[in-house]
Amino acid sequence: MSYSTIPKLLRLALNANSEITEKIAGRVHYQQLPQKSIYPHLYIARSGRDTDGTIDGEDGIVTERYIVELVASAFDSDLCDAVQDVLSNLECSYEGVTVHLVDLEDVDDNYVFKSADSDALFLHGFKIAVYFSEVG
Repeated sequence: MSYSTIPKLLRLALNANSEITEKIAGRVHYQQLPQKSIYPHLYIARSGRDTDGTIDGEDGIVTERYIVELVASAFDSDLCDAVQDVLSNLECSYEGVTVHLVDLEDVDDNYVFKSADSDALFLHGFKIAVYFSEVG
């Protein structure tokens, strides 16, 4: 398991959804944007990581937190719903980790979007916490 495992899983899951793929066309960016990204796109940024230990000192559940921004030039509730559905149902095993639970909520009203410019008319942000353990 590496620090890139959960971001790869997020990108893979989002790109596996046909509605998202049709509209986003692979524009799922992690941590940095191309010089000028085309809308719509998804931007994912890591915001934290915690590890809970067990009573016997072993590593327990790991929590990684991310912000996911959906930025488009026009309102698209179907795309927003599809992204929310994919992120909400992420429980699986992938590259040495088992995802047990995902906590998804909207960003607050004061959140400043990092991947949008003045051409963006539709902005939606999610905070996602991914709870997982390493298999092995």
